[in-house]
Amino acid sequence: MKNLSRREAFGAIMGAAVAGGALLSITPSFDAHAEKSKFPWAYQKLDKNAVAEKAYWGFYEEGRGCCYGVFASIIETLADKHGAPYNSFPCEMMTIGKSGIAGWGSVCGALLGGAMAVSLFYGLKEHTPLINELFRWYESAAMPTYVPSKPKVQGPCQETVSGSILCHVSASNWCFETKFDTHSAERSERCARVTGEVARKTVEILNASHDRVFAFSGFSDEVKQCKSCHDKDNGADYAKGNMNCRPCHSQLSENHPK
Repeated sequence: MKNLSRREAFGAIMGAAVAGGALLSITPSFDAHAEKSKFPWAYQKLDKNAVAEKAYWGFYEEGRGCCYGVFASIIETLADKHGAPYNSFPCEMMTIGKSGIAGWGSVCGALLGGAMAVSLFYGLKEHTPLINELFRWYESAAMPTYVPSKPKVQGPCQETVSGSILCHVSASNWCFETKFDTHSAERSERCARVTGEVARKTVEILNASHDRVFAFSGFSDEVKQCKSCHDKDNGADYAKGNMNCRPCHSQLSENHPK
């Protein structure tokens, strides 16, 4: 190989740099053309009943479940109507929320999907009361009242009040009341209808916030009672959360005030 002089080597480097610069000038970088969307995204009002129907079938779509059903029904409907940035979100990632997050029976996946959707449109201070309203409603509502246009499993679906935002409590209470097994088609149908109902309620809350008529209805009496002691500056500040305590803490110590 020919040994290059210092001048020849410098000339080769400069030539490569010029060629590279020319290439860059005609091939824009990804960042130059990447569509930048400000966070949070802008919310556009939706038809809550249409979203509920989409959420119901989203639950069954390839077994993706409740979290995906709620979240995708909202975001994909916005994408169909308005395009970017709504069409850029990989909704499939929300399958993680199925059955209380990967089958762990923790927070109901439908609620998780609703909360995640709300958080796309509102920052921390704004989204907290909206999510509080969704969770507060779920605890006390008799569900499911939503009936899809063409149910996958025919017949009425018994309504129950979960008293909890936890998948384990919500689904297990329903199974106990109806005597259907947790792995039955009937229980899946119940959760598919709850998915539609939670999506409908989430859109109802988002629409109210969009119209500036939203107001948080407040925590339940049970939660207020517990918070009267177990909250900041109230003497026994060692219990965190806003959930109804009674489903899990039904037996209190003798020294606990009734």
